[in-house]
Amino acid sequence: LPVIKFRLYNYFILFIKNYNIIIILFFTGLYYTYTKNKNVFFILSVFFVINTVLLILGIETSTGFNLSSLTTISLYISRGFYLINDLLPITISACGLFFLFDLLNDKYKINTTFMCVIFLFFPFIMIFNNYELNNQSKKFLGYDHPINIMNSLNKGNILFSRNDCPSFNILYVKYVKNKYRDYVVYDRDAATLDISIYGKTKDKKKMQTIESKFVLENVNNVFFTDYYDDKNSNIKSTSYGILFKTYTDKEPYYNNVNLLQLYTIRDYFNNKKLDLFYNDFIAKYFIAKAENFAKCNDRQNTLKWIDFVEKIGGKSPATIKEIIRIVFGEL
Repeated sequence: LPVIKFRLYNYFILFIKNYNIIIILFFTGLYYTYTKNKNVFFILSVFFVINTVLLILGIETSTGFNLSSLTTISLYISRGFYLINDLLPITISACGLFFLFDLLNDKYKINTTFMCVIFLFFPFIMIFNNYELNNQSKKFLGYDHPINIMNSLNKGNILFSRNDCPSFNILYVKYVKNKYRDYVVYDRDAATLDISIYGKTKDKKKMQTIESKFVLENVNNVFFTDYYDDKNSNIKSTSYGILFKTYTDKEPYYNNVNLLQLYTIRDYFNNKKLDLFYNDFIAKYFIAKAENFAKCNDRQNTLKWIDFVEKIGGKSPATIKEIIRIVFGEL
C-alpha cells in the first residue's frame, strides 16, 4: 500500500509540475462533461481510474520486477509511460478550455478565435520553462559522468558497460562530442555500444562466458562500470575510482585519491534540489571515497563518508546496497 500511495502521489505531482495551468482546466473539463452528459462523465472517470491503477501496478511488473522491488528507481525511469496516461486528462482539459471560451464569448462577447491565439502562447512558455530542466547535454549526468568514466582509463584499456546510464552517456561523448573514439567500450546489454566481442549471441550465460575468457586473457587491462564477479573463473573486481578493475589472484590495492580529485561533480554543488537519479549517481563518487578510506583502514573517515552518502542517496536501493557492500565487505 505505501508503494502504491507513493506512486499515485508521484504521478499527480509530476502532472501538475509538467502541465501547470492545465490542471485547472482538467477540473473545469470534468464539470463541463458532467453537466453535458453524465454517462460520458462516468465512462471517462472510470476509464481514467482503471488506466491509472494499471499504470501504477504495471510499471515494474512489465519489466520483470516485483511490485515492491527497486520501487523508487524503476518509478523514476518509467516516467515516460505517464505520457500515455496523460492523454485522457489533457483531452478533458481541452473540453474545459473550450467551455471557458464559450462562456466568455456568450457573457463578454470575446472572440473565440482571438482567445485561441492568446492561449497558444502557453505551450511556448512551458517549452522554454522546461527546456533547461530536460537539457542534459551540459550537465553532470549527461556529460561529466561519462567524461569522468573515460578519464579513468588509459588508451588500450577495455571497458565493459551496463545499463542505460552510463552506456547512453558514453555513446553521447563518443559519437556526438567525438571524444575517446579510439577507446573500446563493450556493451553488456547489447544495446548501444560495441557488441562485436559477443558475436551474434544474446544469451546472458554465453555472454558472461565470453567476458570471463576475455578477462582471463587481459586481466590487468579490463574495467567494468559495475562490480564484476565470476566465481567459476576465480575473477573478482575491486574499486578503481568510480569503475571496477578485474583481478584473479590477491586483491590489488589502488589508491584512488588522485582519480577522485580528477572527477567533476559540479551539479551537486550547483543544485541542492537534485532528483533521485542524480543523487544516486553522484553518491557513487562519495561511495568511492568511503571505500578508499576503508581499504586504508581509516574507519573514522569511512563512516563519515558513509553517513554523507546515506544523506544524499539513501533512498536509492542501489546506493544502500553499495553501503552494505563497503561495511560488510571492507570494514
